[in-house]
Amino acid sequence: MIWSLVAGLEGPSLKEGLEPAASWIDLDKPTAAERAAVESALELTLPSRVRMRSIEPSNRLVVAQEYVAMTYSGASRCEDGSNERVTCILAPNYLITLRTAEDDAIATVRAYAERTPGAQPHDLFIVLVDATVGYLADRLEALGAEIDRISGDVFHPDPQDRRTRREVQEIMRNLGRIGTEILRLQDALTSNKRLVLFMEQHRRLIAPDLDDRNAINVLGSDIDAINQLANALDGKVDFLLNALLGLITLDQNQIMMVLSLIAAMFLPATLISSIFGMNFVDMPGLSWHHGFLLCVAGMVMAAISVWLIFHWRRWM
Repeated sequence: MIWSLVAGLEGPSLKEGLEPAASWIDLDKPTAAERAAVESALELTLPSRVRMRSIEPSNRLVVAQEYVAMTYSGASRCEDGSNERVTCILAPNYLITLRTAEDDAIATVRAYAERTPGAQPHDLFIVLVDATVGYLADRLEALGAEIDRISGDVFHPDPQDRRTRREVQEIMRNLGRIGTEILRLQDALTSNKRLVLFMEQHRRLIAPDLDDRNAINVLGSDIDAINQLANALDGKVDFLLNALLGLITLDQNQIMMVLSLIAAMFLPATLISSIFGMNFVDMPGLSWHHGFLLCVAGMVMAAISVWLIFHWRRWM
């Protein structure tokens, strides 16, 4: 039967609830009293939260005399944004799942157990790991679709449609968020890959049936393929960030080129006006009748000449 720990359940009723046998015991944020009740009823020691968050494989994957304890990164996130840690204690007669956050894969296992009343603990565990890997793959596919949408925004076909500063900041924030999520999923995939290798090493305890062993082999292949997808998406995020920064640089260079062209066009006019603006007593041309018109015409012709040179050299 499926047995899920709920708040307020006392030790004696807990022990009665575990008999004759519970194929699955799901501990969702258990209190100290609830942990003590489970440990007393099953005569084992549940790992602490510090041990669950440890990164050493020797603390995460343990083979005891009567059970196997495995801690891996789950399908959900904790409140601080890190990967949720799920601890599974697999014994011949029961499966215990210990978690501190809501896990999307748990609902899949619960549905499987409800439609398969005689499911064995190791079957439930295989379904749990498979559901976790499937959820990670779904998240990567969703991120891939979002990356494709952002790629269309970055490389839009209309070059005249310039992005505003807020649009650029929004694109970069989305790429940063996606990149962080991909790194989190890669960490979870690495944890699940380590778990699958451990399952292969101890398949006699974890997967006594041939079907379960075949499922473990398939899980290993799936994780490798999903890891390749995650690496490809991570590279695509880096490419889009570099491309966006490159396009921003090109836009800035274009603006600076226009400003330089304008400054170059007015440079001869500035020179002419500076020459005739000098306050000397004897200067040729100050008494010309059409001197002003000639100076203005020279300024205009000099500006047009500079523009023609820029256009001929294709600098604009």
